[in-house]
Amino acid sequence: VGRQAVLVHNAGPCGPASQFSVPQVPGVYTIHLKNGEKYVGMSTTDINGRVAASMGSTHAVGSKGYGPGDIANVTWLELPRGVTSVTARRIEQTVMDGFTSQGVTILNRRNPEIHLPYGGYF
Repeated sequence: VGRQAVLVHNAGPCGPASQFSVPQVPGVYTIHLKNGEKYVGMSTTDINGRVAASMGSTHAVGSKGYGPGDIANVTWLELPRGVTSVTARRIEQTVMDGFTSQGVTILNRRNPEIHLPYGGYF
């Protein structure tokens, strides 16, 4: 008597972007896997969205079979709004080069990527 069913939904987002409080800003981010491997990415608009998408089956992290439970941490460098993709990409490459020079395995498919002076990438 007097009982009413109540649907309680208290499970918030549980992906790596929310778990590690990644902001919705332009920047370069690093996904640190528990096995020591890393993935470095960038966005000129929203690194939160890019980190959230990292678990997708076509993304370099998700396609290797890694899931949210394999992530130890996510770190990032915030960039100013309006940053160009060329500038963000150069910073991303610098971060990747720093890791690889220390012998860290990175999952990035495009490393290195050479920007051609007449347009496009090689």
